[in-house]
Amino acid sequence: MFAHLLRTLTTALLITVLTTASGTVTAAPLRALIVDGQNNHKNWPETTQMMKRYLEDSKLFSVDVVTHAPKGEDPTFKPAFAEYDVVVSNFGHGAAAWPADTQAALEAFMNAGGGLVVVHAADNSFPDWPAYNEMIGLGGWGGRSEKSGPYVYYTDEGKLVRDTAVGKGGAHGPQAPFAIIVRDSSHPITTGMPSSWMHAKDELYDSLRGPAENLTVLATPGL
Repeated sequence: MFAHLLRTLTTALLITVLTTASGTVTAAPLRALIVDGQNNHKNWPETTQMMKRYLEDSKLFSVDVVTHAPKGEDPTFKPAFAEYDVVVSNFGHGAAAWPADTQAALEAFMNAGGGLVVVHAADNSFPDWPAYNEMIGLGGWGGRSEKSGPYVYYTDEGKLVRDTAVGKGGAHGPQAPFAIIVRDSSHPITTGMPSSWMHAKDELYDSLRGPAENLTVLATPGL
């Protein structure tokens, strides 16, 4: 059986997703905000700067970074989400809750049509924030279980399954190369992509759980 659905897209695919979703290049670059500050991966500052550089090098984005306090809750963390077109979260697993008004601001930004990309451990954050889990569809760790929602995956026969079995949310094996299979080639993001390709050695999340509502599966790992 294919590994459970779709970890957060890697940086290279992230850029493809964002640039394709933006349509044709315009004179004014799209405004992107990277949020970071806490993460279970120690190299998160380098990851943020790498993503910032890649996005700016595309000439499609202007990029700002806002950083939460490195430990505990930060009542001063109040990014101006509404000033941007897309928020890229590098705010990871085990991180502190955001202030209630900051959560409300991100919800308002999304409800107004803003974009959100969660990178790697950012899909592990905020297990008790219902709206965030609706935004990401599926997440892992943080105590997620069958109470968080179903597993979502494709079988070897190509059937999409929503599995409500009892079990924890979030796991991964050793880093290794793996195949990516496009499941919806008609979507603007995946149009023109090969039907499958090999991803470089990486950490592949599996057994993610969440509300999985209004979810369009574009690609999954496969055999």
